[in-house]
Amino acid sequence: MQLSSARAEAVRKLIVSELGDKVFPVPVEVVVALDDERTAVTVEAEGKGSREAVVRHGGKRESDEEADRAVDIDAEMVTTEQRQALVHLPPKRHSAFTREWMLTVTGFREIAAGVAVVDVDLEIKNPLSGQVATGSARLYGGGVNVGLPTKSTREKPGDTAIGSPDIKFSTDKPVGFGAFDGRLIRMGRRQFSVGIGHKALTLVFIGLSKKVITIQSGWKLGKPAAGGYLASGELHLDKLPPDSYETDEGTKLSPYKYKYDWGENAGLTFQTGSAHISERDRKRIEELVAGWAKRFE
Repeated sequence: MQLSSARAEAVRKLIVSELGDKVFPVPVEVVVALDDERTAVTVEAEGKGSREAVVRHGGKRESDEEADRAVDIDAEMVTTEQRQALVHLPPKRHSAFTREWMLTVTGFREIAAGVAVVDVDLEIKNPLSGQVATGSARLYGGGVNVGLPTKSTREKPGDTAIGSPDIKFSTDKPVGFGAFDGRLIRMGRRQFSVGIGHKALTLVFIGLSKKVITIQSGWKLGKPAAGGYLASGELHLDKLPPDSYETDEGTKLSPYKYKYDWGENAGLTFQTGSAHISERDRKRIEELVAGWAKRFE
């Protein structure tokens, strides 16, 4: 172990001596353990002794191979730079629970002659998320009225069976789509005409809002007539869209460390029992240090 350490120390001293003749922008330090985070030229030397060699040769201590009298030199330059990269931030998820909603009647048929039966298809839109739920309901009640819409289902986006598209309404508190599924709704029809008449159709989501949603309302010329009905039933949604939405958070400059390294190695062999560096090996070490030091220029 003493001989091994002496050989390593002889090489270290020569390298430190050669480094002393160079001008570096950072200090030259002799350290116990290498640390590539240090802003310095660091030199470390370590002897291995004969333990590994004895094990490798099956316990024969008389072995005198060149590999067991060698010193390996590793020269490495590790450079760390602080850089910035433009990174995309992950989207931010928000709750889409809201009080403000939109309603479109996409299918409608009503018959009331003592007993009222109303089939209605709806689209409910959350303006926050842009998601749309579709559903239908069959309503039962009482009254007198017979009416058939011009069409019973939507033919293209924006078309309605009756009323206007995206009728705005509000709930008493913020809710999601789940609050409408299985919800009891009530529709009412009123019409009165004596030459000029008024016809109206309203809807209420019972338990969600006390406010009446006007689907149809207006005056027009017509034959004398009077009638109306009130019908209720459960609304069943075909699907439940997510009650959330995402916003693009854009990009930002994110700092990071960038490392790159360059390395070179050499080996030299000592004479048996000696820690003296030959002139040939000394020259090789000088050339190695000189070439490595040019990386700082």
